Amino acid sequence: MIIARAWQAGNALVLACLSRSSPETFYPVLVRQVRDHLEVEHICPSRNECWHVREAARLYREWRWWEPVPERVVAVRRPVVLRPDWVEIPVPGTVPEEIEKVLSA
Repeated sequence: MIIARAWQAGNALVLACLSRSSPETFYPVLVRQVRDHLEVEHICPSRNECWHVREAARLYREWRWWEPVPERVVAVRRPVVLRPDWVEIPVPGTVPEEIEKVLSA
């Protein structure tokens, strides 16, 4: 499970998830809290629950560590198109992200 990059899109987290079978291919995944659940938007070739959904929910919870985040996750098949106004951030849970937390505290 490799997350290559991450962006902040308002209160949403966008992840570039590398394909396991083809490392030069990535799937953009957007996760955000919608009322009482997390909504994970992406298009994946897998018809079953894929690792992108689980990993996106886990990283969103880590990214928003200071607030309660619902456990329920709803996957939505919707394409995510990267936008230039999104702010690139360190991938949640990585060393640069932990350093940024300490420096901003």
